[in-house]
Amino acid sequence: MNLGEKIKKARLEAKMTQAELAGNKITRNMLSQIENGKATPSVSTVNYISERLGLSGGYLLSESEDDSLYKKSLYIDQIKSAYKKGKFDKCYSLCRENYSDSDDELLMMLSESALRLGIQNYRDGRLDIAYDYFCEVIKSAEKCCYDTDDTVFRASVYFDLIRDTGYSGNSAFSAKKIISESDGFQLLLYRNLAEMIDSGKQGLAASLAGSGLLTDMLLSMHINAKLDMSKKDYGAALSQLKMILSEFDLTEIDSVMLFKIYSDLEICCKELEEYQSAYVYSEEKNAILQKIKLPRRDGRSSGRR
Repeated sequence: MNLGEKIKKARLEAKMTQAELAGNKITRNMLSQIENGKATPSVSTVNYISERLGLSGGYLLSESEDDSLYKKSLYIDQIKSAYKKGKFDKCYSLCRENYSDSDDELLMMLSESALRLGIQNYRDGRLDIAYDYFCEVIKSAEKCCYDTDDTVFRASVYFDLIRDTGYSGNSAFSAKKIISESDGFQLLLYRNLAEMIDSGKQGLAASLAGSGLLTDMLLSMHINAKLDMSKKDYGAALSQLKMILSEFDLTEIDSVMLFKIYSDLEICCKELEEYQSAYVYSEEKNAILQKIKLPRRDGRSSGRR
């Protein structure tokens, strides 16, 4: 698509006449010649036409015939405005109409908008519609290079809540096959499960922990130990935590995770009145704490020496 063809297409998309686009800087006849390839405009004229069309001069002058950038340039301001104002139905529709699989910005807003609409329909009892939106969340997030782990995790929570009602949605679609099993997602899932347990939502945490989404064995074992502790079954929790120490190479476990494990071991031993063991685990915990460098308020790291 040459320059003149791009200008004509953009003008028709904007529903402008040649006279309206020409304005008071160029004549309608000159614009007609440019659109028909009979005249070559100056850079200043291209910039003038671009401004009146709401496009970038770079798009008109580029040799690419892919009009995805052009379509995006027409609607991106509307999409961003709808997103910021919480009009997720409008944002979702515009993203669906104008995105390409390679546009990470629109894929991210499409995924987040689908999540919000899914949650809204879930709360209104429209589980079939909600399910479809959550499918869109995961499919869009899978194509996006930006970090969408939190959005995917929230969608996965609602998938499980919907499945609990007996609704299975489209049997050809499996959320678990599409949800990322990257280290980032596993840590995010672990963090959210731990927060659920700490905030008293043990039932939901147990349901998600048993769904098969948390595939990292170490993280899964620690979550199970925390669930046992929340039920005051300190004996079972202690066995689970000791199993971690025996089955994993402790040099490959990060310091923060080790600190949490030893802290929980200390708690379990105290509750079971195994005070000697509690002291040993407390010493291990404190030794790790001495090595951890914590961020200071001025943004620099500070370590215990």
